[in-house]
Amino acid sequence: QDTRVNGHVGVSAKLGKRLAVQTAIDIKYDRRPGPLQVKGLADGFVPEATELDMIMKASLIYTLF
Repeated sequence: QDTRVNGHVGVSAKLGKRLAVQTAIDIKYDRRPGPLQVKGLADGFVPEATELDMIMKASLIYTLF
């Protein structure tokens, strides 16, 4: 069975009248991931993909108007 789940959690906070900071994490789960498509590797070598991918982000937000 092929199961996929995506999640996103983010938090933002104002640091001043025009400046804010934001952090977020994206989580992607795939029970049966396909092989990675990477070029330039040794002949016959196929790297394995992981079931869980996470992306963490941090941003500074400045409001002009």
